[in-house]
Amino acid sequence: ARHFRLRCRSRTGRQSAPPRRKALRGCARSVCAIRPRGLRRVACEGAILPNYPQSNETPRVHIRQREREQRTGLRCVRAAVLFLLILLTRSAAAHDLELLPEERVVTSSPANLPRVTALRRELALWREKKPGPQLLLFAELGGPYRSSPGEIIRVVSPNAWPENTATGYAIVIDEQRRIRLFQESPTSFSGDWRLELTHVFDEAGRTVSFARFSQFYNSGCSKFAREQSVAFYDREGRLLARDYRLEDDTKRPLKASDCAFFYRYKYRIHSDARSVLEAAHLSAGVARAGAKLAP
Repeated sequence: ARHFRLRCRSRTGRQSAPPRRKALRGCARSVCAIRPRGLRRVACEGAILPNYPQSNETPRVHIRQREREQRTGLRCVRAAVLFLLILLTRSAAAHDLELLPEERVVTSSPANLPRVTALRRELALWREKKPGPQLLLFAELGGPYRSSPGEIIRVVSPNAWPENTATGYAIVIDEQRRIRLFQESPTSFSGDWRLELTHVFDEAGRTVSFARFSQFYNSGCSKFAREQSVAFYDREGRLLARDYRLEDDTKRPLKASDCAFFYRYKYRIHSDARSVLEAAHLSAGVARAGAKLAP
């Protein structure tokens, strides 16, 4: 109402004071001329205008203005939805550490060498855990062509894997029931390859080392080849060092340029134990087993 100059005349032609906005809705006996700034003359809703039918129909200029407002609102909603999708995508990606080409080697700086040496010992320590209270085993069931995650069950011992195991999971916990190692081993139903993806976590559940081990046939450079890469990180997820080794069945070094890699499947390096368990749909099963996650 601030932007309009209202002027109403009765049927006798006498000019009256501008009526209130609420009264304008029912000014059937008045001719109300609303003069917006820079717009042509239109009428209030329900007013009687010369050459305009006496009905509740809204003037066309109002209809066009309402349509413009609706289109603007739809554009705003689309922009908001797109922004939320981008935000969610970035948030999901923030839980992953950077992936490097498999053959990439990163040498530790002298300042980080003591920390990297300690992480190497820690990785070897948690890998050597034998079956017992500190080793939790799970199996995802399914066939080679499943399109959705299969049922996950608890496995009582390393010798009791079900025949239809699609992926095996080994979790090592420390004396305080904190998760310190998570190993994922997809099943090769053809028998042509073997793959292990291992995360090692510190006391707070942050990823401090990641190892990928692959053994496969059809390499073209050996009877079968072994490929291993190990990355070490600080508490903020920054890469400290990265090792890479490729060898044949007799542990003789091989050149990556001489080999074919048909079984390099995509994988993720998670930044903490919680995101690893969520990706594997194991959060509830691990909690039931008594393992603890960092807050």
